[in-house]
Amino acid sequence: VQLRDGGLEVRAFVAELEATARAAYGADWESRGWKRLAAPVAALTALTPLALLATAYYVFVYTLWLKRTTPSNIVWGGIAGCFPPLIGWTAVTDAVAWPPLILFLIVFWWTPPHTWALGLRYRDDYAGAAVPMLPVVKEAPYVTRQILVYSGLMIATSLLLWPVAGTGR
Repeated sequence: VQLRDGGLEVRAFVAELEATARAAYGADWESRGWKRLAAPVAALTALTPLALLATAYYVFVYTLWLKRTTPSNIVWGGIAGCFPPLIGWTAVTDAVAWPPLILFLIVFWWTPPHTWALGLRYRDDYAGAAVPMLPVVKEAPYVTRQILVYSGLMIATSLLLWPVAGTGR
């Protein structure tokens, strides 16, 4: 299977790197993201504590520690992907409020079932790369039940937007 832009080659390349090289590789790509974020209008947003925390969490906590050590890696690793609603909200309003926190939780509950569904399909690839994804260490029926639980939590959380975000007015 060949992904666009050589995705499989990039993943294989990164998987073979030592931990310090992976950190440098991740930091390089994060710095590129900061430059893109800061370039148009949001220089302060790129260097906010939220953006820096998201980067540090992704590179050091998820990539170097959790990704290859726990079957719950994507649950905790997905937190890094939850930061953009908070960062965007603070960039526009200069404050944190309930709507972006709920969006954070929606992404948090969405990430595991989305990734586990892909993990069921690419189980052998994850196993071969020594990534202990839940679909690698547990059977499909168990993973499927977890997908349903997290999906239910995502739906329930998304309904919280109605009363706090002024929707439906």
